[in-house]
Amino acid sequence: MKSALVYTLTVLALVLLCRHIIPEPADSIEPADRPASQPDETKPPVQAPGCTPLSDRFAHLGDPRNNPDQLVAELRQLDARTLSEGDVNSLYAYLTDRSGAARTEEWWDTLNEIMEQIRLQAIAPERIVPTFLSILLDPNEAEVPRDYALQHLAQWITPNPEGLDLPHEQDPERIREAIDGIIRVIPEPALGRSTIPGTGLTMLNLMQDAPFADQLLRPALGHLGAWIKRTVLGQNPDASEILRGEAIQTVGDFLLDEHAHYLRELAHDRRSSPDLRLRAIAALGDLGHPADRAPLLQLAKSPGPLRDAVISALGRLELRNP
Repeated sequence: MKSALVYTLTVLALVLLCRHIIPEPADSIEPADRPASQPDETKPPVQAPGCTPLSDRFAHLGDPRNNPDQLVAELRQLDARTLSEGDVNSLYAYLTDRSGAARTEEWWDTLNEIMEQIRLQAIAPERIVPTFLSILLDPNEAEVPRDYALQHLAQWITPNPEGLDLPHEQDPERIREAIDGIIRVIPEPALGRSTIPGTGLTMLNLMQDAPFADQLLRPALGHLGAWIKRTVLGQNPDASEILRGEAIQTVGDFLLDEHAHYLRELAHDRRSSPDLRLRAIAALGDLGHPADRAPLLQLAKSPGPLRDAVISALGRLELRNP
């Protein structure tokens, strides 16, 4: 009996000792999952267990007491060659630090500059696409960082204009993943009144001459076909008029002939806004169908702001079909 009691007390002592040494699960919860309490923004993002420790070099970036203009100026002097692994991890940690959503608007300038320097200097290039995609596709992330991530992601995968010697993504699979992510986020109903779908269409339009456009981009646009139709025709309740204009621009830029008849309806619809009609007329000129020549000539006879747009569209139509 005495030996049994000794054994029990010994086991209990070991359990208590382990609890003292090993932290409770709550101590390892990520900042985003902590209930109620607000994050301390004067501290750098929390390091996830098992990762290389973060450096202290950029701890001050998240301190709201610092002047954001000075932080941006400092980041623009950054030299990637001076970064340790901990420095790199620290910069990337700011991108995915959920507590950033609670910061003031000035923080977004700093965040955007971190993304800019990561892209321009190709800092840990293998991490750029997956990290920016994770921000873009996260429905719990704030609109501003999602929009920024979209812009930098699109620029990172697109080779630069001639004369600009800037790094960009070389892996075709990562380029494919980025395009698929951008295409996926554009028609999200919850984002229809945000800047993200319009930014997405604008960035796709900028990629139309990229080397991967025919192989990767144009086939992916097929997934937007139904959404483009509804948006052009004003049948998408989630789309603003500005977004409708961007959708029309996409039809013209990518020569999406399957949407031409929607544009004809819009161009001749007197109930539609002049801006949308102007965009539709311009897109018809880009598509260059000979059958549109006579209807456009008829529109050109009408006085008003549409006349100049029609004349310009007819000029482009004639170039495509002399």
